[in-house]
Amino acid sequence: MHMKEAHKLYKTHRFRVDSELKTVRDEENRLKVTYQQHADELESIRQKLEGSKGKTDKTKQDKLKKASLKLYQNHNDYVLALSAATIHQNHYETGIVPNLMNSLQTVKQDLANDWKTILGDITYYIKAYSERYGQLADSINSSMEEVKDDNPYEPFIINNGAPLEQHGDYTFDEALLTITTTDLMANELGLNDLTLEQLKAKNILFEKSVFETKAELSQKSSDYQAAKQTLTELRETSKGSLSSIFLKQMAVTDLSRELKELSCKHEKAVGQHVIVSSALDKLDGGSPLKFTDPLLSASSESFGTNGVMGRTLQRFTSNLVKGLSPTKKERPYTFDSDFQGHSADSHRPLPTRPGVDDDDDDDDDSDADDPDDYDEPVDVPLEDELWYHGMISREETEALLKNGGDYLVRESKRKPGNYVLSAKWDGIRHFIIQQDESGKFRLEGEAYSTVTHLVDFHKKHQCAVTKKSNALLKNPILRPKSTGRKLNHDNIVIETKLGRGHFGDVMKGRLKDTGEEVAVKTCRDNVTSVMRDKFLQEAEILFQYAHPNIVKLIGVVDQEPVYIVMELMVGGDFLNYLRNHGNEIRPQEQLQYGIDAANGMAYLEKHGCIHRDLAARNCLLDKVKILKISDFGMSRETDLYECSNMREIPVKWTAPEALNYTQYTSASDVWSFGVLLWETYSLGNTPYPGKGNKVRARIQFFCLQANFAC
Repeated sequence: MHMKEAHKLYKTHRFRVDSELKTVRDEENRLKVTYQQHADELESIRQKLEGSKGKTDKTKQDKLKKASLKLYQNHNDYVLALSAATIHQNHYETGIVPNLMNSLQTVKQDLANDWKTILGDITYYIKAYSERYGQLADSINSSMEEVKDDNPYEPFIINNGAPLEQHGDYTFDEALLTITTTDLMANELGLNDLTLEQLKAKNILFEKSVFETKAELSQKSSDYQAAKQTLTELRETSKGSLSSIFLKQMAVTDLSRELKELSCKHEKAVGQHVIVSSALDKLDGGSPLKFTDPLLSASSESFGTNGVMGRTLQRFTSNLVKGLSPTKKERPYTFDSDFQGHSADSHRPLPTRPGVDDDDDDDDDSDADDPDDYDEPVDVPLEDELWYHGMISREETEALLKNGGDYLVRESKRKPGNYVLSAKWDGIRHFIIQQDESGKFRLEGEAYSTVTHLVDFHKKHQCAVTKKSNALLKNPILRPKSTGRKLNHDNIVIETKLGRGHFGDVMKGRLKDTGEEVAVKTCRDNVTSVMRDKFLQEAEILFQYAHPNIVKLIGVVDQEPVYIVMELMVGGDFLNYLRNHGNEIRPQEQLQYGIDAANGMAYLEKHGCIHRDLAARNCLLDKVKILKISDFGMSRETDLYECSNMREIPVKWTAPEALNYTQYTSASDVWSFGVLLWETYSLGNTPYPGKGNKVRARIQFFCLQANFAC
């Protein structure tokens, strides 16, 4: 039993630390991609300015400065991310994972030695009891002597062990510096009047993190030493039972793991703080270099503290100091929001088409039909766009597109990670959005840095999506409002394993932005697309419901690995609670559990949902023991559902008409509710003993016996 628990903890923590490393790697790769996009954008603007034949164009000068700001900030983030990734990778390979494996090995060694001691005592009594079994006892002792006391698993490790796979070094991609001309250098922060305030804010945050993690390390180290001392005393005095020693050993193991991970966090903060503070120290109290570009005039009022960019930079810095990210915590503002008189419904600025020269010197900057006169919008995550529907099927898509000009963007189910623009124009059309080597997106014409920019351009200028289709984008189809939201893997910190579901593990996690504890349902990687769709079906149903007796959906990650994120029900499942705490439950509480379930099911019936799997095992309790309906994997949104696969049916909770005719209605859920009440008052007994046809016969002809005090 102890061995199984140790393995379970190892797998849980290994899954979590692997996920955290993947997040760090993904961030480094993301910044590399955006670095190239910002450099391409800056180079495109520079080429247009060079071709303006000496004519002053203040709008384009401002664009150059804005693009430069984004590139410099991205460069600095990239340098810091490389430092963090290098430190994290080193701790992962030399500290975190080896510590996890050594802890598991230590537990196994101690258990092996405990069993060796027990077998030694047994052989002693065997020999003392009868000489007849003396040869058997000697044989057992001989085998035990082959097991090393200090490392019984050493021979197994030598024969079967493998070194931890090493990751290559994280190095600055110097090819990024050749895309456009700047004074930026590999592995050095770009410090000038544009980036000064941002770097000061980062320095404050890193300094705070260093101080906090140092204090945590000191406290955790003291706790670890105290727990280790207690464990040593238990072993030396032989006062503790094997179980108590095992529990204390697991506590020591947990503290050791937390120390390694906290040490990694602290060293990352120190490393990043050193990089930023060293750059700022070079100023020695003076002013940083002023950003200059040969294509700019000496003065530019629009970039001062009273201009749009100045206010934007101040707002960014303010958010950073507060620990917020403009692209993560709140929907990003547009630069237009700095001017009075612009409504929230104003069109969003559009990107400049890359690679198109402005040959007309007499262009009117206010001409709304020229895309060169629009600023690229502040980056908005695609998931925040209401016309982005995530991973939905073609059938669902075509049902949403009803009128000519309707459109939406979705992720391809057949090719996850690829996006499709679906529109109605002389029929339903599906256009694959292509991504080039530089990471830009295109349909048939120019490429844009994001899908949002691409769609905005075609919508605003009413350009045909393709020449062949002549399809125009007129009416965005917004995804339904829901109680949940689209999440990314980096929004969630996976912690411990709670249990196992039909599709994969159920993990305890935490939302990074709020710290809220959540339950994370995972889907195994090796399932078919059909099974994956069934897994996501539960989320699609829960998206529409909000009731105090229905488990709340927090959000969905529909990228691999797929997650369904729900509120954490710390009371656990109702069936286990009935079986483990039945003697503590008062009649009034049993009645209240029935009322909770009835309220939740009445809400579902009102909204046309048939649950089909109502049972105590599929009800959960929160921290104040409120019962909530869960597990909507078999639910259907219809008044009548005909089931084609009887193997899925939980027979002992299913109404006779559903068993006989495979037809479900809300009345079928009423039957299941009756069985749930029986489970509640029998304190978790299983209804209708037996299997197969005998159970069907009992359901058809016999009532459940009330063999308890009602």
